[in-house]
Amino acid sequence: MDKEEDKKILIACYRSPYNKESIDIIEKVIIKKKPEKIIVLSISETKKSSGTIESYLGRHDVKKLKGQYEKDQEIRSSSYSDKILDIGRKFNIPSEKIIKKGKASKIILEAVEKYNPSHVVIHPSDKSGVDKLLSGSVEDEVCKDSRCEVTILE
Repeated sequence: MDKEEDKKILIACYRSPYNKESIDIIEKVIIKKKPEKIIVLSISETKKSSGTIESYLGRHDVKKLKGQYEKDQEIRSSSYSDKILDIGRKFNIPSEKIIKKGKASKIILEAVEKYNPSHVVIHPSDKSGVDKLLSGSVEDEVCKDSRCEVTILE
């Protein structure tokens, strides 16, 4: 690891906001790691629509619904990430917000590759045990393929 790599924390915001306890843990990680930079990754996940919904609503309406869902998700994710940026300001640490759309695990791993953080903070999966077993989860993929320490929060 180079010196630059040791000084960055990547915090991914997607799906749902971090709760108060998680925000407190993020602050503790920042205090302990003393990063020179915080990278906040705001992710608006894209979803594939099923053929079932298209048969009920029609392709055009599904496209509009999906567009509105993704726009709403982008707004929510952005507001979640703003809370993390406030932590950076509180500790006078330069912070950068990056906004991306797509599959969370893929975007997080691309950001890890590009920014070389020493630490990544992510959400736990909201999938059931069987769903996780059959299709994997964001935290499984990130922990397996990431070259740095990963903290999974509620």
